[in-house]
Amino acid sequence: MTSPSNDAAGIDELKRQLLSAAAENARLRDRQSATAEILRTIAASPSDARPVFAAIASSSKRLLGGFSATVLQFIGDELHLVAFTPTSPEGDEGLKASFPRRIEDFPTFALVRGGETIQFPDSEAADVPELNRDLARLRGFRSVLFMPLMNRGTAVGMISVTRTVTGAFAPDLVQLLQTFADQAVIAIENARLFNATRETLERQTATADILKVMAASPSDVQPVFDAIAANANRLIDGFSTAVLRYSDGAAHLAAFTPVDPEGDRVLQASFPVPFAQFPAYQLTANGESAQVPDTERELATRDIARARGFRSMLFTPLMSEGEARGVIIATRRTTGAFPEHHVRLLQTFADQAVIAVKNVSLFNATREALERQTATADILKVIAASPADVTPVFQAISDSAKALVGGHSSAVTRVVDGMLHLAAFTTDNEAGNADLLSSFPAPLSASGIHSRVATSGKYAFRSDMQNEPDLTEAMRELARTRGYRSILVIPMLRDGVAIGTIGVTRREAGHFPDKAISLLKTFADQAVIAIENTRLFNEVQDRTRELTESLEQQTATSEVLSVISRSNGDLRPVFEAMLGKAMQLCGASFGVLNTYDGTQFHTAATYGLPPAYEEFRRKAPLNYGPATAPARLLRGEPFVEIIDLLESDVYRSESRTAGRWSISAARAVCSRCRCSRTSASSATS
Repeated sequence: MTSPSNDAAGIDELKRQLLSAAAENARLRDRQSATAEILRTIAASPSDARPVFAAIASSSKRLLGGFSATVLQFIGDELHLVAFTPTSPEGDEGLKASFPRRIEDFPTFALVRGGETIQFPDSEAADVPELNRDLARLRGFRSVLFMPLMNRGTAVGMISVTRTVTGAFAPDLVQLLQTFADQAVIAIENARLFNATRETLERQTATADILKVMAASPSDVQPVFDAIAANANRLIDGFSTAVLRYSDGAAHLAAFTPVDPEGDRVLQASFPVPFAQFPAYQLTANGESAQVPDTERELATRDIARARGFRSMLFTPLMSEGEARGVIIATRRTTGAFPEHHVRLLQTFADQAVIAVKNVSLFNATREALERQTATADILKVIAASPADVTPVFQAISDSAKALVGGHSSAVTRVVDGMLHLAAFTTDNEAGNADLLSSFPAPLSASGIHSRVATSGKYAFRSDMQNEPDLTEAMRELARTRGYRSILVIPMLRDGVAIGTIGVTRREAGHFPDKAISLLKTFADQAVIAIENTRLFNEVQDRTRELTESLEQQTATSEVLSVISRSNGDLRPVFEAMLGKAMQLCGASFGVLNTYDGTQFHTAATYGLPPAYEEFRRKAPLNYGPATAPARLLRGEPFVEIIDLLESDVYRSESRTAGRWSISAARAVCSRCRCSRTSASSATS
């Protein structure tokens, strides 16, 4: 049997054990509850670990009986404060001002990088780094526990818990903080994987969107540049993004994401800029991306960064065949290096920009080649359809040259008898057309560009018809009236000698591209072919007519001789045959053949005369006045032609009653008796 005192002691011990167990259970429940809460936060925030860090800092402080807790994350080569429990305004501001900082400037990192847990039981101890000692005094703690966040053997951050008293942390508290560290790593990894998956999907979606823009805009790269700037800026969470193209030794702004009107005006006014004044060109000339982590440290970027409102920049070149053809510039409001996946993303967009430029170039080159071939074929059709007249060919060349060069107007000239004549042109405005027409024909010695090209046989151009120093006021006025600022003129060469020119004008000032010069040379060659074809065709036609006329004359002569041989002294059928053949060869409407006996004319044969008039002529000899065609023949003229009888005083009264007439007369003399015969043919019109 036990004594009452022993029973009381046993009861007290049992109560103590029960209380201890209850406290331990409470601690376990708190730890489990905290762990569960952190897991719920991880599940609720798959893409952002910051809420998890905040929950871990709060639970660590509470469950470890701490004064404060902080969570630090290694981002790049910097240590960032991602969560902390507040202590005092002054201490909190001092803590935030200490970060971000370079990892090598934080001595504790070297202690935990291998995965070891580090404690400073007394922050005032001599072996405590000065930085940690100063921070402890500022924040008001005396002991601290550092727990590294290890992911696949690499430290990615750390958790620290402080107390206001000195002394080491108990092993179970260290183990608890290790649990929180593991949860923090899980949160970081989950957020990384989630964001990587989301970024991959967004990148694929953005790539698909840009490919759609490429497909919808095969001839214009501008919509692609706009889409690249917008998508790149969104996916890297940038402040602004710009796409620049390189040409003529300078960087040109192609697209940008707007920020504010004033900042946008500053950006647009900064371009184009020569390569020598554009640091990004030198930074990326080797094909590698470059960064400016803090624009305040770079004089070349400071002013525009302040005007636009950003602090860091990423440059990615547009590389084609080993040469930089442009650059994409992304900016952020914060300082620091861009993460590697953002660099890769911008490189993807740069590759798409290069593809877009090549696609547009190939598409436009193919379209231009097709247009040139079509225009050439059309001109050849005109040449074939107009073998005797080169004017339609010149007009077709003028129209095609203007259309394919993207010109404002065009003109074709020809050299005729040492003068330059306007052969074809595209209409502009009434005043401009009048000025152009009035400037031709022009001497080859004139100062105009068409005359100079026709004289030299070499093409020439004016890049600015208002500001070039050697222009005359007449040249400037013609350009103003017709509405152009630049002009290109190509010679039409045959055997090295210019026989004409082709000119094209544009509204804007500037040089003409090589393809425009090549195209006009092709048209000039076609014009020369057309001129030569027309010349040869007309020569053949003229020769054919000459041969036909000669054959007709020989046939007529033969037929008349045949009549003579059969006439047996009767001249009337001979005269009628002679007059009929004359009418046939001349294409006349009627005719008369007279004989002259030395004093009077007698009608020997008629053709197509009204019967009453024919009878009148045959009844008696005819008396002609001194200025009539027969009288002029008697005076020795071998041939008399009166184009319009209304214009002749001698025949006017008769022709007014009879209509409009023309008359031709010829004289023949008998070699034996020296008597004369005349024949006359007339035609109405």
